[in-house]
Amino acid sequence: MNTTKPEPRMVHTVEQPTAVVHEKVPMSALTEFFGRAFGAVMAAAQAQHAQLAGTPFALYRGMPTQTVDVEAGFPVVSNFANTEGVAPGTLPEADAFEAIHFGHSRTDVRAHSRAYEGGRLYSRGHDVGVLPQRP
Repeated sequence: MNTTKPEPRMVHTVEQPTAVVHEKVPMSALTEFFGRAFGAVMAAAQAQHAQLAGTPFALYRGMPTQTVDVEAGFPVVSNFANTEGVAPGTLPEADAFEAIHFGHSRTDVRAHSRAYEGGRLYSRGHDVGVLPQRP
């Protein structure tokens, strides 16, 4: 079994409609936020009979300090209605960093941090997205 964890890589994303939870979150609370956000989006999508169209993602807005402005959710096939803290959004067409996460959800923040460190080199003030994918 290969235990080498791939480094984040630059990818080009196409614009997609999304369902997201958008918050300003303390860096120390990212793991809890991702679990809560992904669960809320899946529940809201199921309630609206909205079809998920891809893997979960996080979209960071600006550079983090002690807090980070982040959206977390899923691409969806069709229009999504705002409901109970889950809002429609758009994953923009952009160059983004893709990070593959392996293991327990408590280590998600490490993959996101590695990708964000790379984003400092390339983002130059633009949004940096992290798109966790299944291997």
